[in-house]
Amino acid sequence: MGEPEIRKIIRETVLATVKELQQRRANFENEEMIYRTTGDKLTAYFAAVSDDDALEEALEQVKGDRYFSILTDYYGRFMSIADISRKLNVDKRTVHRNKKRLCLQLFGIMEENTKR
Repeated sequence: MGEPEIRKIIRETVLATVKELQQRRANFENEEMIYRTTGDKLTAYFAAVSDDDALEEALEQVKGDRYFSILTDYYGRFMSIADISRKLNVDKRTVHRNKKRLCLQLFGIMEENTKR
């Protein structure tokens, strides 16, 4: 294999890597936007400022989740992550991870329900 072929392979590899990294960043930024938006909806819902039927239906679907109380404690009772972690006897990272997971899950359920 000559130098031109090697350069071509290197160039293609670099371009593919850059494209993949750009896609991952776009996915991450989209996920963060969804997470913040869902958090805002939950805050309004639990404060009884919003009567969101789609959110209420999605909450009903995740109510059985082991960490569901994180949502009601954080967005409804305004408890801190540290207080919730003490209440559940778990690490603060577990609270963060499951709060985000549930918010993203709620968004997915709401999106799916709007397609019906």
